[in-house]
Amino acid sequence: MDNLLLSDAESLQKVALALIELFEDGACMVVTDLNQVTFKQKSTKFDVPGTDVGVPNQKGGVADQILKAGKLFHADVDGARYGIAEVGFKVGVVGYPVVNEEGEAVGTWLMAYPQRHPMVKSFTMLGEMIDEIMKGRMNFYLTDKNKIIDTTKYLTTTYSNIASVQPGAELTSDGAAGVAISKKMTVDVKIPRSVFGVACEIAAYPLIVNEDAIGTLCLVIDRELNDKVKEQINMLKDSIQQIAAAVEEVAASVTEVSSQQNQLSMQVEKIAVASGEIESVSGFIKEVADETKMLGLNASIEAARAGEAGRGFSVVAEEIRKLSEQSKHTVAEIVNFIGEIRGQIEMASEVASKTQATAEQQAAATQEINASIEDISALSEALAQAAENL
Repeated sequence: MDNLLLSDAESLQKVALALIELFEDGACMVVTDLNQVTFKQKSTKFDVPGTDVGVPNQKGGVADQILKAGKLFHADVDGARYGIAEVGFKVGVVGYPVVNEEGEAVGTWLMAYPQRHPMVKSFTMLGEMIDEIMKGRMNFYLTDKNKIIDTTKYLTTTYSNIASVQPGAELTSDGAAGVAISKKMTVDVKIPRSVFGVACEIAAYPLIVNEDAIGTLCLVIDRELNDKVKEQINMLKDSIQQIAAAVEEVAASVTEVSSQQNQLSMQVEKIAVASGEIESVSGFIKEVADETKMLGLNASIEAARAGEAGRGFSVVAEEIRKLSEQSKHTVAEIVNFIGEIRGQIEMASEVASKTQATAEQQAAATQEINASIEDISALSEALAQAAENL
């Protein structure tokens, strides 16, 4: 069907209100004669400005194009032509020439309906829900080719001090949105705290219509928590390094103590050997003293037999016996002293053995601590990498 009979157009006018409400986002029915608009029915959701009854047909306008086509007409008109600034907004138009019974064109019939970009439509519908759920941790804003035209509510408060993400802010060629538009691809930019005073990440998604980037949908992610986590992880890494250094010092000290204990044990063993040798010599001295005493006793007997002539020899024999007694007494003291030394050596040896065992346990424990520190250090590295990728 290339046209509508005048009677059909009149019938459509009667059901216009029902027809326009069939469109989800509303519609607008317009009927013209050859000169001006003669009928208009708009919905509560949508209207086409400049098409009220009595408005003359514009040269090159939709009615003029329908009449020139002389058949079913379809077009997508940029919303800006009707003063609609929404990004990607198009007005879809379907129209027919209206003819009389003789087949002569007497006017036009058309239905205009909004065509919103699906991302923009979703933004409008879900913006409040996103705000309620994310509580400012994640925000969105829309741009056309030149500036920011809309944002979620929390963006204007969370980043109130950042003029470049406020409604009306002009886009820059090197910003996330500007780059996404020029390259027609998604762009992700991490912004450190030093730039705006808060750490954030901006991901810009280009809105493509007929292979042309008409704007962007941008996501702003709060990275303050991520940065704080990384700071804590770095502090943890520094602490681990300090602990590791301290453990190394302890390990070196334990090794030194162990070495000194080995030397002490060797010295104790040498003293024990020397004590044994002294005891052996003392035994030999005791034997000599016993023999000397016996010789002195024999000498005294012989001196008594000799009478007056052996008196001097008797004195010598008596001195020999006294010396023998003193030697035996001294040997007994030496033996007692050696016994005490042996007792002290055994105690020292036992303490040295325990100290050595403790040093070895400390060395083993230090190795385990080092292993644990290496595990914790590896974990902190993994956490740092994970935080970087958040």
